Amino acid sequence: MRNILSTIILLPVVALTIGSVAIKSQDLMASASFAVNRANSRQIITAVEAYYIDNGHYPAQASAQGLIEELKQTGYITENFPIDTSEMTYYSQNNGQSYVLTPM
Repeated sequence: MRNILSTIILLPVVALTIGSVAIKSQDLMASASFAVNRANSRQIITAVEAYYIDNGHYPAQASAQGLIEELKQTGYITENFPIDTSEMTYYSQNNGQSYVLTPM
């Protein structure tokens, strides 16, 4: 009887511990994803600025996907650069003398 009682008491404690570990894992994954996206955004900005230095204007694209494709084709980022552009916005302004990039 004593073993059953201790099991009944310990079971919710174990369940809460496992649940808190799962929640912390999700938080860590979200933080890691945010950090990767932020680092990728910085690399894109660096590539866009290098493009400007070499060409005298920013890439004349009307979408983030177009920007990434142009930067890949011109060698400013690698072909296997891991980026999801679904939440990014990019367009050049003032005849390529400025741009708007809304990061992820």
